[in-house]
Amino acid sequence: YAINGIPFPETSVEIPVVVNVTSTGMHKISTTQLQGLDNYYVYLEDKLAGIELNLKDSPDLSFSAPAGKISDRFTLKISKNPTGTEDPLANPDQFVIYNGYDLINILTLTDEWAGTPASVRLMDMSGRSIADMQNVEFQRNSLVQLQAPKAKGMYFVEIRSGVRRYVGKVLVK
Repeated sequence: YAINGIPFPETSVEIPVVVNVTSTGMHKISTTQLQGLDNYYVYLEDKLAGIELNLKDSPDLSFSAPAGKISDRFTLKISKNPTGTEDPLANPDQFVIYNGYDLINILTLTDEWAGTPASVRLMDMSGRSIADMQNVEFQRNSLVQLQAPKAKGMYFVEIRSGVRRYVGKVLVK
């Protein structure tokens, strides 16, 4: 069995797995090959048994079932984070964000965001979106720039890639 037509999830995806067993008894679902999922967590959930198996650590799931089609028992879960939720304890020293020459400058200080497409959103103090950039590539010590708003004041810069999120602030003078 292969899942080829699904794009890599930005955060997580759940795929129902339908199994057709020909005889009553013990059966096994085996992972023979996981390609292109090195940076993802892959779990197989058996809702009846109440277990969730990490397919990278344990590639086989044995189960007992009567003959026939089983359509609501198994779910394949693929995510970038083991819990599928944002990590609120982001490193505060990942970026330096500053205003200069009518530009908002974002300097990347670490390799944590390297090579990962991200979005950058500039918001005012009320949370209203002022500017939005998609598919921004960050590299250590690289500078990303966006046009500063004409209105002076404090702004928030949100950088997001999948479940990873960084929010910084910048003062436009």
